[in-house]
Amino acid sequence: CPCSAMDLGPKSYSVAALSPTEEPLLDDDGMQKCMSLTGIGATTPRHHLRSWATDVGPRLGHTVSHAHPMKARDLRMSFKSMKLDRSVSGIVEPEGSEDLQTNGEAIVNLLNNCLGSGMLGISFAVAKAGIFPAFILIIFSCLVNRWTLLLNLETCRLAKVNPATTDVGHKAFGACGQVAMVITYACLGYFCMVSYITASVDCIKGIAVLFMPVENLPEHKVFFCIVWLVLLFPTTLIRSLKGVAMLSFVAFIGGVVMLVSLLICCGVLIGERGLQTDQLHWWPQDVNALLTATPLLCLAFCIQAGGGVVLATMKDCTRKNVHRVTNSAFGLVFFMDLLLGFGAYATFTVSTQGDVINNLPASNPLSSVARFCLLDLVVLSYMIMCIPCKVTLIDLFFGKNEARQESTPLQFYGTTVVLNVLALLLAVSVKDLSVILQLNGCICTNFVAFILPSTFYVVIRSRPEVKNTYPVPQSSLSNTPYFLMALFGFAMLLLGCGQLAVQFGVITF
Repeated sequence: CPCSAMDLGPKSYSVAALSPTEEPLLDDDGMQKCMSLTGIGATTPRHHLRSWATDVGPRLGHTVSHAHPMKARDLRMSFKSMKLDRSVSGIVEPEGSEDLQTNGEAIVNLLNNCLGSGMLGISFAVAKAGIFPAFILIIFSCLVNRWTLLLNLETCRLAKVNPATTDVGHKAFGACGQVAMVITYACLGYFCMVSYITASVDCIKGIAVLFMPVENLPEHKVFFCIVWLVLLFPTTLIRSLKGVAMLSFVAFIGGVVMLVSLLICCGVLIGERGLQTDQLHWWPQDVNALLTATPLLCLAFCIQAGGGVVLATMKDCTRKNVHRVTNSAFGLVFFMDLLLGFGAYATFTVSTQGDVINNLPASNPLSSVARFCLLDLVVLSYMIMCIPCKVTLIDLFFGKNEARQESTPLQFYGTTVVLNVLALLLAVSVKDLSVILQLNGCICTNFVAFILPSTFYVVIRSRPEVKNTYPVPQSSLSNTPYFLMALFGFAMLLLGCGQLAVQFGVITF
């Protein structure tokens, strides 16, 4: 991207393109990149500023033109008045560079957003949708969710707001847009927390029956409370994402070991009884089955709520680096979900359950290994999915950016406790994991992944706040892909809710 003319006080100064292929670091006019490459700042000596155009510029491959002579004092004061602000791209740096994440830390945090109870429902979704449609839907979900995650960042850049807040909703549609964003993001994370509680209890029960009879286990509600209090709740009290990164890596390793153990177990079972190709469905049995599977597969890659917080707190927020990080994270999740979904379905066929871990034989040692690793994964994923809930609710009720740890201890820990208790209450009430996943996929995913990102972008694009960016009218034909994406989300929302109503007997035909 070329560096446009920079307004440096009363004089004009132009710098030609840095490189035809280089992305701007922070803003559209490339000013921040010029500063970082040349070392110019508020404290730059006067004689260095005088010689910059004739010395540093040519060595970097720049061509410099002087419309008017410029005093070194004018140049120095211009840069002094323009602080290096990450908020130009919608990203505000937290206090203290130690709170920013490296690429590796950001990748494992994104992975922990994706991996979790959603993995357990992939094979169930494949069984419902059929092999061919499920394969297409997994590819579609991976690509579209990554695209809308990056679209959110671009919208925040155009609006000059922090992606870790709900300000973009307010900029687009006022208070209604902000409330809609808070509700959908909080509900997405909340339902994921509920599903993680259920998955954790299933794992603990599967492990406990190896040492005691089922009838000796605590009563259902008591068992849920013990698992929640001992394993899940304490991890949500961590505030810094940098502190979370190591735990996210541990969770990712647990997910990998679980996947390997489950695949080996499936391979052993297939070797013992053979591949039952006559029970494999290549196409969905009916429309309702396809409508059941689609939200589950879309939910598996839906990390817009937590992904924005992760990407907003990276050390290197250039577009090129953000694309590199998201490519790595989504690519890993895609292959893990593909292997788990189709491997488990090929093994258990029509008997595949909503929580595939319940299909594993209790006597197989690899089943126990898979349960232990899954427990590690969902416990730490529970912590990650609590973050977008806390961030959005604290932003709405207290006006504080928790990504920068602006809230008071009382606000942070009070919000955390309330969220945890509400998640526990719903988890105790709903025993079937697939029901929670379907509800989350039908309602929250369609808003978070399809409707809100597209509509916000169209509106903000028509009145950008970034300099040297031309507004694009909402009626422009270039907005057609975004309108189609929003319409797709609305259609899936209506169809999914209708299918749930039929499933629970609210509507009968």
